[in-house]
Amino acid sequence: MRMSERKAIFLRYHDLILQHQEELLNLLQVETGKNRLSALDEVFDVVINCRHYAVRAGRYLRPRRRKGALPLLTHTMELHQPVGVVGIISPWNYPLTLAISDAIPAILAGNCVVLKPAEETPFIALYAAQLLYEAGLPPEVFQVVTGKGRVVGRYSSKERIIYVLPVAHPPDGCWPDRRASV
Repeated sequence: MRMSERKAIFLRYHDLILQHQEELLNLLQVETGKNRLSALDEVFDVVINCRHYAVRAGRYLRPRRRKGALPLLTHTMELHQPVGVVGIISPWNYPLTLAISDAIPAILAGNCVVLKPAEETPFIALYAAQLLYEAGLPPEVFQVVTGKGRVVGRYSSKERIIYVLPVAHPPDGCWPDRRASV
């Protein structure tokens, strides 16, 4: 998928979040116990990140010429390549912000994402994923895996997850397999 297609998907996602903010707010309040204003803060954080990265991703990821070890004789090109599959472990207290705001730049950079939400907040992650699919993101690019960390981790560490972003500390102390780099 080209960068222009990914950008268009996230600009549509931005609009869908705003259109469905009432449902998102209700889910955040039910699953986390947040007040309406705190839930709104989380929704707006994702909206702002979505537009920011959709507009600027091309600039952040474009090749850049850098000075080489011998400035007049050599030059270096800085290239950004996708790492493959990025795993995100999100917490219960910011289930939308810390899951989706980290997934946006990963997907825009050409990666796939597997999200493991906290056991207490699976529905907000599933609803956010549904909105991503509605925006045009292919389901194989963003997957949500729900369940207990100890059980899910046992299976996901055997798969080809290259990079794990643990934004939540697992309560049972079960971290992803060392084969995935953090």
